[in-house]
Amino acid sequence: MLTYLLGLAQLLWLRSEPVHDERGGPTTEIVIITAALAAVALTVTAIIVSGVTGRAESIDFGP
Repeated sequence: MLTYLLGLAQLLWLRSEPVHDERGGPTTEIVIITAALAAVALTVTAIIVSGVTGRAESIDFGP
């Protein structure tokens, strides 16, 4: 999932017009979109890790 979201961010980065402002830096919209997608990717990763950790803690390994 993280790879998918990062790939989506890169596609948005490459497909947006114009990608760079007059000075050659990325536009404000691109920076905001990339930051938002990175935040979503981190949130999804944290949810997955917490779910796996919860399942691992509930496993009974013996007496």
